[in-house]
Amino acid sequence: MLLVGYLSKAAALGFSAGVMPGPFQAYLIAQAARHGWRRAAVVALAPLITDGPIVLVVVFLLSRLPYWSMDLLRLVGGLFVLYLAWGIWRAFRSELAGEAHVLAAPGSEVSFLRAATINFLSPVVYIYWGTVSGPLFLEGWTRTPLLGGAFLLCFYSALIGISQVLIALVSGVRKWNPGITRWMLGLSALMMTVLAGTQVWAGVSALAQALVA
Repeated sequence: MLLVGYLSKAAALGFSAGVMPGPFQAYLIAQAARHGWRRAAVVALAPLITDGPIVLVVVFLLSRLPYWSMDLLRLVGGLFVLYLAWGIWRAFRSELAGEAHVLAAPGSEVSFLRAATINFLSPVVYIYWGTVSGPLFLEGWTRTPLLGGAFLLCFYSALIGISQVLIALVSGVRKWNPGITRWMLGLSALMMTVLAGTQVWAGVSALAQALVA
């Protein structure tokens, strides 16, 4: 029963990470709305690539980094998300103007790289692993690496699974009513702009206070 409870926690954390609103989820919605399920499903796998280095940083290096490092990461990540949001805004405007093919759509490799960069530069992921998921993972790992591996398997199965459900829902709506694509693009761009703006503001404010202090 202890094993079941431990792995249930891993699955619950993965589920909550997948449904938590953020730039990565907004980018997935934009990809599903514009390109359909097939490309977005690949993009959703980005955390499997980026989270490995993040876990290592959190477990071994985060406590040794300067206290302002997370604020700098927040600022850089926010600026990158703003850059991507601008591209989605342009796609939204071209859809409204009936110029759906004016903007060249990035290839799946580019979309995957952008999604991975969003995830890697998101301070939320570091905080999540540093405060909740990381300690639980280490608890299992110290008992046996097999248990730690089972934790990661349950966590990412839930995370990727809920992401795929989100993509399937958006893609289904896209097929049912193609005209709704532009509004999903607009919603995604708005979400990314607001989230990125909040992130940039928080990073700039914290860094400014650190310089004054």
